[in-house]
Amino acid sequence: MISLRRNHSPFQAMIYRYWGGPISSMKSLKFIDWFNIIGVLFGFLLAVCGYYQIDRHLEWSNYNDLNLRYSNHYMKMPKDFSNTKLTIDELKYNEMIWIRAYFNLTSEQYYLFQEKLIPEEMWNKRIIGGLSVNLKEYPILIKGYEYWKANGAFSHPSNFTVKVDGIINSVDQQT
Repeated sequence: MISLRRNHSPFQAMIYRYWGGPISSMKSLKFIDWFNIIGVLFGFLLAVCGYYQIDRHLEWSNYNDLNLRYSNHYMKMPKDFSNTKLTIDELKYNEMIWIRAYFNLTSEQYYLFQEKLIPEEMWNKRIIGGLSVNLKEYPILIKGYEYWKANGAFSHPSNFTVKVDGIINSVDQQT
């Protein structure tokens, strides 16, 4: 057994026991030691990369799931929504529910964006862009949104209505 001086720490004692002496230079490391160190570092690097790949995959998976739900909902849009002169009073109950569901889905997308569960570029480019186009193309959506907002809908996420109001204002300025 190696005798230790009083001024050695427990860590230094462990090093002495493992390598059989002080490691004042790296020359005392054997090839297999270097191989193990490199292997552990490489394994750690792979684990970190894998974590970020899984995280990114989940973001896209969430986006794709929402996109599918949106597509299914959009295909059921009432035909008379393209009438730009349509008023809120002329809508049937199921059409009002359709508008509410449309904005509920949008609020879900916004929540997932805030929680970083969908890719940022998809929210900023595709979702906001699509919402702007739809609000411009179908003005009844704005009227329906304002109706539901006035009746206490869309309280989650907390600043969702501020975001949609901003998009509506930008659409109004473009038209």
